[in-house]
Amino acid sequence: MILFGFTTLIADIFVGEVSIRYLIKKHTDRYVLIYKITALIIVASGSVLALPTLWTFVDLCGALMILINVIPLLGLFRCVKYVLRDYEGQLAKGVKEPVWDEKTDISEVVKK
Repeated sequence: MILFGFTTLIADIFVGEVSIRYLIKKHTDRYVLIYKITALIIVASGSVLALPTLWTFVDLCGALMILINVIPLLGLFRCVKYVLRDYEGQLAKGVKEPVWDEKTDISEVVKK
């Protein structure tokens, strides 16, 4: 179980680094260093904090992650609504396996 926890931690930190390199194009090394130092501080403090404090911190991070992800989901609502209508329309026409038309520019459709 310790090996699983360790490898999961390493993989998550690696995914975070790759995400930073993808999202931030300029001065990437500086932001990656800040990320690695922050991750090191969090891991080190997690090993010495009391368990209730640690769980509170984990809950806070989970809530923050949810909040960060809900904002883009709200922005995608119109796109999802359009795609769902297209899917349901194809089902109503009797199409057994509805397929999305790749040539449709959804950004233009949603602006209407």
